[in-house]
Amino acid sequence: MKASELRQVWMTHLDGIISTDNATKLRVHLDEMPDDIDVEFAPLFIRRVINLLNGPGSIWDGDNVKGFVALFEDDRLSWTSEDRMKVLSSVSTLQNMEVLDVFVELLQVVLDKTKFDTKMNAKLSDCCTKWFEHIISQIK
Repeated sequence: MKASELRQVWMTHLDGIISTDNATKLRVHLDEMPDDIDVEFAPLFIRRVINLLNGPGSIWDGDNVKGFVALFEDDRLSWTSEDRMKVLSSVSTLQNMEVLDVFVELLQVVLDKTKFDTKMNAKLSDCCTKWFEHIISQIK
């Protein structure tokens, strides 16, 4: 078996393992990844985080929120600006107060690690507006 085929088999297996993980378990699996592994695993973890945010059955208790924030801050995942904005956009529209509460922390990560242009500024403004509206609706 060629190295590229072996990587693909490994990626498929890893995707199967993490596909049902909540944020806490996903963080544990990321921490178990060897530092010297020659596989592009980050996109699998990022996709799972985004799916958790957009999935109807996700449970966002304190540990899962902490795990989610830790994943979002983790440089091993090589988040793209687009992926970070997808997460921020999803968080801004959630009805869960525990997740809405970490929006400012996530926003700081985005501001620190993202290069902005006019389009990104507009997206960021939209996310902040949606977040504020959801916070107000949760408080009422």
